[in-house]
Amino acid sequence: MFLKERATGHLLAVLNTSDLFDPYTRQMVCRGQCGEEEQDPELYNKTDLIFLSDEELPKCWLDPHYRNAAPPQRTMLPRGAESSRMNSPPV
Repeated sequence: MFLKERATGHLLAVLNTSDLFDPYTRQMVCRGQCGEEEQDPELYNKTDLIFLSDEELPKCWLDPHYRNAAPPQRTMLPRGAESSRMNSPPV
């Protein structure tokens, strides 16, 4: 898989995709794709990487607590429980 370094636009080959998908991993090893010779692997911060289309990496790949920032989900009432509005007499 290939990504781009945000600051330079250099093409990087991801050497271990499991590090990319793991939100607890802050850095990952990539190999630069500059020139004809294969570059030595280097550590890159995941926050410094973007897709080739200039899109950001998904938040679930970067933040282990990404669900905590989501809006609260609507909860369902337990079976048999009804809201007080349904128990009130019709007007």
